[in-house]
Amino acid sequence: MRRTGLVLLLALVLAGRLYAQGDPLDRAEAHALAGRYDEARALLERWWETAAAEPQQVEARVRARALWLRARLARDAAAAEQDFLALVLGYPTAPEAPEALLRLGQGLLAAGDTERALSYLERLATDYPATPHRAVGLLWLARAQRAAGRVPLACATASDGAAGGGEPALLSLLKAEQAATCGVSVPAKAAGPSTGAARPAGESLTGTGDFGVQVGAFREPAGARQTASELRRAGFDARLVHVPANDLLRVRVGRFRAPGDAAALAHRLRDAGFGAIVVDDVAQERPGS
Repeated sequence: MRRTGLVLLLALVLAGRLYAQGDPLDRAEAHALAGRYDEARALLERWWETAAAEPQQVEARVRARALWLRARLARDAAAAEQDFLALVLGYPTAPEAPEALLRLGQGLLAAGDTERALSYLERLATDYPATPHRAVGLLWLARAQRAAGRVPLACATASDGAAGGGEPALLSLLKAEQAATCGVSVPAKAAGPSTGAARPAGESLTGTGDFGVQVGAFREPAGARQTASELRRAGFDARLVHVPANDLLRVRVGRFRAPGDAAALAHRLRDAGFGAIVVDDVAQERPGS
């Protein structure tokens, strides 16, 4: 009986400690939502001091949330970028990671660092296909591609985003981006390009052209091979490739002359549960393994 009581007491103490860890973050977020930013920052600073003293006591999900809150409350862009990066690199499965990638892309594009913005927005599109931030991520990816002078690619990305439907205001922005980059007006009921819509999922999409669809880029070959196998089981003709000046192993599907065809395939891949972005450097690929 005494042993049972001791176990219960220890469980209550542990639960109290976990609550104490989470409570300052709850209060910091409440202060931030109310516009009391100084109070929120002070709470977070004290939380980080405690976490530094006992790092092994802090769960990964709690640390990820703390990074997210501190990044949102940062006084300058460099500090926010540092915490967003720590979040997406250290805790990629955290629920905050997709929006952290989005904010990194938005901030870097606003600062004129287009290439880095592209890298984070592309990762959002491929690594988090089910995120509710997918459509807005595609909008910002299309904007970054246009800023980089890759207008046909921006057209394909905006078309892919517009084909997905969604919230009316965001869909309107995607269609406006589509019209600006594709050079045509987009009727209200035209969700996206029709090219490729009738192709069966099992068809081998091969040929020549600059455009294709990338489903992932991996440092570890095993991850790339597994993704390619999953695509083939789903009926898609996947290949492993490298591109110049980069050692990542990429998983791609399709070769097209027209960006609209690539956008249609990207949308089908998303419907099948895969992350996907249109790429325009297929002609520069070299085989990977």
